Amino acid sequence: MKTIHYLALAATATVLLSYGCTKDHNRGRFPGDNRPDAKPTEIEAVLTNDWTIRYVGRQDETLDDGTSGQYELFSVTASASATAANYYFDILRTDKTMSDENGNMYDELTYWYDGKLLDFFEDDVNIANKNGNQSVSGSREFSWDRLLEGNYRVYVFGVDSKGNPTGRYSIMDLALKQEVPTEDYSKWLGKWEVTGTKKDDPESTATYLIDVVQAESNYSYYIDGWEWENGTPLKTDLNGTWFTAWFNKNNGSIVIAPFVSRSMTFENGSGLNKGIPNGTYDLMLAGNFYFNGLSSTMKEGEYHYVGGGIIAEAFMESEGAGAIKPWKITLDDSGYTTSYTSMQYWLIGTDDNGVDVELNPDVPVFPLTMTRSYVSSITSKTPLAHSPKVISENPMGRPSYTRTRTTGTRSGANGNTFATRSEIRAAQNRK
Repeated sequence: MKTIHYLALAATATVLLSYGCTKDHNRGRFPGDNRPDAKPTEIEAVLTNDWTIRYVGRQDETLDDGTSGQYELFSVTASASATAANYYFDILRTDKTMSDENGNMYDELTYWYDGKLLDFFEDDVNIANKNGNQSVSGSREFSWDRLLEGNYRVYVFGVDSKGNPTGRYSIMDLALKQEVPTEDYSKWLGKWEVTGTKKDDPESTATYLIDVVQAESNYSYYIDGWEWENGTPLKTDLNGTWFTAWFNKNNGSIVIAPFVSRSMTFENGSGLNKGIPNGTYDLMLAGNFYFNGLSSTMKEGEYHYVGGGIIAEAFMESEGAGAIKPWKITLDDSGYTTSYTSMQYWLIGTDDNGVDVELNPDVPVFPLTMTRSYVSSITSKTPLAHSPKVISENPMGRPSYTRTRTTGTRSGANGNTFATRSEIRAAQNRK
């Protein structure tokens, strides 16, 4: 979800407003369920000076799980004639980063609404009504989940007493550039050998040669090469697969959360030779843990977790050496707590009767050692070549956790993640 809250300039109460959801492309929006059709309307979109919008700046915070976070702060000042007028606040990306099935690139307003402002305003109202959020009036401050590098347009648009758009709106254009990387952030960049004991063969080890690549400086990284042993793919070819991890300013570590990389469809027999039934799946980095069976509804065995929270954290122990250590996971309904045992890519079935598929049983278990590598290239593997402007930021990923400033989170401090039963999947079948 894309989440904002506002603070009346002279008040202390915080009220939550939620608009739309984060899309898999560039943390964009999802349109509402009731997309407005191109229907006749008696109002017109009129650009006004009713509201003055100002970008206050990026704010640092410590999240409920003890790690660092950031959000964007904006202020809206209503003109004297619009003091009593109700309005909504929203942001669209103006870079051409959305693509159709033919590869044509569009900005968000064009992609979702064919460039029609009133359709956008009506959809925003539909989303707000669905979530029970009211319009506001007067001068306010708005905080917004951290934005990525790029160009945006900030909208404030008026609504009447019935909540219908009046057509009157004000805008502010915003261009955000990456920060200058700090030394603590930069020390992780480059190639690392990650080694640990194999999950299915305790007498052997697995070593990944990963690339830690700058995503948003001082905020996130792309990690490429996971489940490539010494530059060679394991059971399933994951060439070009990466995940986003998050820089923790509070202690200079990297935190790793569940992350959906992309959607994959297997049909007409494809994938069956790898034990993958036909269907549509999300390729997801998920954490595994072992449950001791002290529950009437969950049998003893290994499970994987597909919710929010943090799986593991990487610490720099000396120059050129580090370690990846697991977080704990607590089942909300039983209170059972244990540490994650490993993390790996899963195909998470999205069909009604879908199944989850384990791709590689040879993944290493925690803790993992990290050693700086100076290998010049990996000839068998395509190098990461993603631009931050077109990279996927999935709602399973870390950006959503900045919402702890308003909605709270089930991620707990002291290296512990809380999990609901619906986010836990059985991981006992080997493929």
